[in-house]
Formats: sequence, structure tokens, C-alpha cells
Amino acid sequence: MNTAYLLGSDPRYTVLSRLLTEEGFTVFTQPPPTAGAVPALYLFPFRTGEEEILRWLENAATGSLAAIGHGSERLRETCRARGIHLFPLLEEEAYLTANARETAQGVLTELLCRTDRLLDELTVLITGFGRCGRELCRLLWLCGAEVWVHSNEGSKRRAAEEGWNTCPFPDPCLAMFDLVINTATSPLFDAETLSLLREDAVIYQVASGRAGFTEEGAKDPRILPLPAMPGKHVSQSEGELLFRLLLQKMKESEGFL
Repeated sequence: MNTAYLLGSDPRYTVLSRLLTEEGFTVFTQPPPTAGAVPALYLFPFRTGEEEILRWLENAATGSLAAIGHGSERLRETCRARGIHLFPLLEEEAYLTANARETAQGVLTELLCRTDRLLDELTVLITGFGRCGRELCRLLWLCGAEVWVHSNEGSKRRAAEEGWNTCPFPDPCLAMFDLVINTATSPLFDAETLSLLREDAVIYQVASGRAGFTEEGAKDPRILPLPAMPGKHVSQSEGELLFRLLLQKMKESEGFL
């Protein structure tokens, strides 16, 4: 019987656990205390540090599959030497595309729960125009919001070509926004830029950690972190997505299934 170690606790892992169990897996939520005799699946939360991943994989059998966020060169070399298959999901196009849609819907759910205004009354700035930023633009526009974009020059040019309004930084036009949703990783927001926003403006931080802000800018009290939107709001879809991708990867991985 196949074995899976799901080392996360939000609702998407519950969905994935059920699907794997139905597929004939024995599912655990803690890593094994002794060396495994047969290959197993390990799924790590994306923010798990390299040292912790390596420690948890100490007892993994040759042929095991470790699904992580990003893979450092050291982690890749260690797993390669031990015959462990590494699956960096945040480098997988199919996952990134679907996850962007799930994240955008999660942000929209948060907005609907938190605002006391109609969405078609809101003027919204999306910073960053990658997969998630583009999907947020589409969803909010469909809801009637006035949508603007700011990003690096290349992405902002693409946004303009697609018909979105673009806003320069820093600029007095920032005072017109009710809501800023940051998906950018480069430090676009410093204290000067943030001072141009209205005092009652809300800033949703979708990018990880303090990404998008300088050290001083990250102290702004208007920032509302919104991490792990797929796990919080669309856990069924996210669990099913992970199940499909992991099952396919296990079938492709020599020595696993």
C-alpha cells in the first residue's frame, strides 16, 4: 500500500488526504521516525525551510517524491544523490496558472466579506501584473470595479496593451484609490509612495511576507496580509488540483508507482 506524509494543516490538506485515501494511500501528518522501506509521498508547506525539509527527508526511501515550493540547488543535489524525486510546485506552470485563479477568487471573497460598499463603487489599484495580478484585474472588472494597474515597465506595458488603465509611481493619482491589492515582489511601496494614498485606503498584501514594500513601507498600519487564499477559501479546488498533479508526477517518477 502507498504511503503519503502531508505536512500541512489547512483545509486543502484535508481534501487531499481524503482523495489519496480513496486512491489507496495510507496518509500520515508527521514524518516517519525510522527509515522507510518503500517510496513515499511527502508534501511540504511552501514556506518550509530547506533545513527542515532535509531533516524530514532523512528517513525517506529511495524513489520517494518530495513536493515543495521552490527547490534550491543544494536541495536538488541532495535529493538527486539519494534518489529522491523533487517536485517544486511553484515552478510548475499548470500549478501556477490554476493557483493564480484560486488566489484571485480568495481575495475577491475577502473583499466581499470586508467591504460595506458595492464593488462597482470601488476604484482599485492592482500592483504586479503576473498571473495573479491579471486574474484579479479580470475578476474585479467583471464585478464593476474601476481597475488600474502598476507594475514594472514591461508588465505595465503589457497591461496597457491589454486595455487596462496604468498608474505611475509615485503620483498624486494614488489618492483616488479605495483599495490597493499588491501582488508585486519588487519594492514598489516606500513611505513616500504610501503617503500619497488616502488615509482610509486599504492595502491587501497578497504577495508573500513583505514583498512589494521597503522595510519602512511595510510598517504601514493599513496593510492587511492575505496569505494562503486557496487553502482558506477554495480548499476543495486546491486539494483536487494538488491530487491531480501529484498523482501524475508519481506515475512519472521511476520506482514510485
